[in-house]
Amino acid sequence: MSSGDLAFMNSGPLDTPPDGFPFTAESALRQLTEPAVLFEVPAMAIRAVALDPIAAAVTEHSDFLIHPWGRLLGTSGSGLTLTMEDLPAALTKAKAIFELHKTIKGEYKGVKYDANDGQLQVFVLDSIQHGIEEARRRFNGEPYDTEERTRVWDGMYSFGTFFGIPKGLIPRTTADLDEYRREMFDGGHLVQTEVSRDLLQKIFEYHNRKVPLPVARVGQAITKMSIEPEILAAAGVEITAFDRRVSNSFDRFMQHTYAHLSHEGRAEAIPRALDANRRRLHAQAAVRHWLGREAANTAA
Repeated sequence: MSSGDLAFMNSGPLDTPPDGFPFTAESALRQLTEPAVLFEVPAMAIRAVALDPIAAAVTEHSDFLIHPWGRLLGTSGSGLTLTMEDLPAALTKAKAIFELHKTIKGEYKGVKYDANDGQLQVFVLDSIQHGIEEARRRFNGEPYDTEERTRVWDGMYSFGTFFGIPKGLIPRTTADLDEYRREMFDGGHLVQTEVSRDLLQKIFEYHNRKVPLPVARVGQAITKMSIEPEILAAAGVEITAFDRRVSNSFDRFMQHTYAHLSHEGRAEAIPRALDANRRRLHAQAAVRHWLGREAANTAA
């Protein structure tokens, strides 16, 4: 699917979003997105690698198998900055991602990829929307109604245009989005080669001393149940009785928690996560500054 055609390429984030900034305090994405969507971040990222060019890019350029916590925190932190900060902060982050993506292109095992290909970014956008929908269904106990889902996707559409994806590539309505998903699945665009199959298998067979095995297994179980079974089956990844049991237990726990959490309690969850992310970024900057100073002193 990665074509390299200039008509499909991301042109860069827009200083003045044509549809307005999609993440204001009054936006549907702020009002309707569940705080527990943070639990869906791994599923969003893993679902996206079902598209072979994305899997190729991740295989060659990501260090998440070596540094799992750092990558998870980095991805979650970028998402929080883009969606929960103000426009200047979001624009700065979006431009940094765009510049980074310029360096992520090439070919791996016959699969060409370019991280700024708008076609690939639309599937990432869809995977984020899918994760938002799953968070509502699983952790709130019921899916969005038609109006709510439309409002959330309208926000994601605006985010896609703000991020620089060509408008003509992004499904405009939820009906268009559903048709896009049918085409992606029925058209055989997902898990086409060993590139995506191998990566998905590595993810779900993953164990690393940095992540205790019980934590990894629970995380894998929760994530599997948020990804379409067709993707897992195509990759040869099995959903076990353990996966279902753990995932159902986690869902019931989250639903019980939500049922006893006040509206104010929910509203505080994302700001707290955002504050923690700011502290993490500040600490990282301080460490980088210290390392740079030590390197300079050593060289002198």
